[in-house]
Amino acid sequence: MKEAHRCPQNVAKVVDSEGQLKLVRLPTTVAQLMTEHPGFAPSLVEDIRETHSLRPMKMNQMLVAQKLYLLVPIEKLHYC
Repeated sequence: MKEAHRCPQNVAKVVDSEGQLKLVRLPTTVAQLMTEHPGFAPSLVEDIRETHSLRPMKMNQMLVAQKLYLLVPIEKLHYC
């Protein structure tokens, strides 16, 4: 049996605005990621699945290792 491919412990996975999967070295904050991708903000895929909405993350929030994030246009985020 083959072992499943695993991503390194010190990275988060981000699907960028072009649909490409990127590995982001940690520690990285939401603000740092947004600086690299102007007009886009990360949303945690687990949260999207649970809430069925695109909720913004706090600017000082750290990305978590091995989690999957989706970069979405800022105007698509739901501020509640």
